Amino acid sequence: MTDQRQVIEALRKPEAYDEKVEHIELKQTHISYVFLTKNFVYKIKKAVNFGFLDFSTLEKRRSFCEKELDLNKRLCGDMYLEVVPITELDVIKIGGNGAPIEYAVKMKRIPEKNIMTRLLEEGKVDQKLVDRMAKIIAEFHKKADTCKRIKEFGSLPMIETNWRENF
Repeated sequence: MTDQRQVIEALRKPEAYDEKVEHIELKQTHISYVFLTKNFVYKIKKAVNFGFLDFSTLEKRRSFCEKELDLNKRLCGDMYLEVVPITELDVIKIGGNGAPIEYAVKMKRIPEKNIMTRLLEEGKVDQKLVDRMAKIIAEFHKKADTCKRIKEFGSLPMIETNWRENF
């Protein structure tokens, strides 16, 4: 059985991709491996369980990739493309033959010059941009579904539980 470390190692090689790749950059967060190619980003959930977040099985990682895609398409529909299987037959490959051994969210890569941290560092974030983003976010939240269960996630007991689990 292939473990996640083998998948990560395989995706550091150009032949694992369903596109022509010359350079691959790997970044990590506490919950994801993020592979950047010239045109695309492939994000894999780490096989972790933090209590409030459980990616411990392949099925859970697939499900959370699909949820991420659905949620983020609401604001960034042109950027979030699809959930792609990572398969293994003779080799580990994105969208290859064989049974899925991992899943990734595939996104368009935006130019580094357009990343918010870069814009902030270069002093290119002005009041007009902040107001535009705030309006988009406020409008999104005004239209978002809500219910008692959703509201509970922002309650003090829930925040305290998450805080205790993390610290």
